[in-house]
Amino acid sequence: MTRQAPAADNRRMQRMDLYLPLSGNPEDWLARAPTLARLAQRAQIVPADAGMPAWLCRRFGIPRQHDWPLAPVCARSDGIEPGDAAWLCLDPMHLEPGLRGLMPHAAASVGLDAEEAAALGDSLRPLWAAAGMTLFTPRPTRWYLRLAQPPEWHAASPDMLAHLPLERGLPQGPGAREFMRLINDAQMLLHAHPVNRRREARGSAPINGLWAWGGGHAPAIAKAPDLLAAEPTLADPDALAAAVAAYAGTRRIPCPPALAGSHAWRGCRHALVIPPVADGLEASETALARIERDWLQPLLRAMRMGRIRRASIRLPTDPPLHIELDWLGAWGWRRRATSAR
Repeated sequence: MTRQAPAADNRRMQRMDLYLPLSGNPEDWLARAPTLARLAQRAQIVPADAGMPAWLCRRFGIPRQHDWPLAPVCARSDGIEPGDAAWLCLDPMHLEPGLRGLMPHAAASVGLDAEEAAALGDSLRPLWAAAGMTLFTPRPTRWYLRLAQPPEWHAASPDMLAHLPLERGLPQGPGAREFMRLINDAQMLLHAHPVNRRREARGSAPINGLWAWGGGHAPAIAKAPDLLAAEPTLADPDALAAAVAAYAGTRRIPCPPALAGSHAWRGCRHALVIPPVADGLEASETALARIERDWLQPLLRAMRMGRIRRASIRLPTDPPLHIELDWLGAWGWRRRATSAR
């Protein structure tokens, strides 16, 4: 007996995209998640377009410029109107020497407060102004540079630095070397800054690094999901997803505890979902079992019943794992070759 594909129905969800913020080797997660492994058999693992910015931009139809242009998107979420200028994210961070080189730590993880950020920013502004750029520090963990022209180089986004050697993530492309000279000059100022001397005296990690990424002009939105379900937190990756959703006018809600039994999806045609997951292999064992039970297994059932027509699952591993699934794939009848999107 031939199964018929479910008829189009405006009450059914057309697409759900799941982002599971688990880094590291994808084989480690596939070995511990049988449902995920079963789904992965119908996809390919390819090392392309890694990172949260690429995934978000593809979901919202934002074209890549020289980099994925999320700096102006995030600037608007922080109350800065991007206008026609070009923008860069310039994230303050702590660079910790380690056996494998410098290990980056976001400013939020080392407790940079607003007063300290303002003092650091005041000292750095003349350096950037001399290069024709304007530094904005709207909040301690998120800084920006406004430029007359967008940089022609690209760099890894901060979420990729957890499993990428720092030198591989540095700016690459025309003008990158000149920009890195400015970064080095800025980091020299940070090294000797009274704020960092006081931080070290009390046992806090100094803010001794800056990470530039996401450069470009304010993009147009070609398409937008109806709903973003993510945790109401300022921590990445949720804060980045929330900024893009606000820019596009997409409704945002806290992530429901499970796919089944929630009224959040009623009337939704396209949902982006970021379930809370504690990263780190050991810390995430229990969380991954819950993701399997509450999200992946119900997703497979919902697709087989025709309640969700298409779905994708993304893990920002190295290489990234990206699974695209349609109704036939949910039944295991078709193997879909995918690329990391």
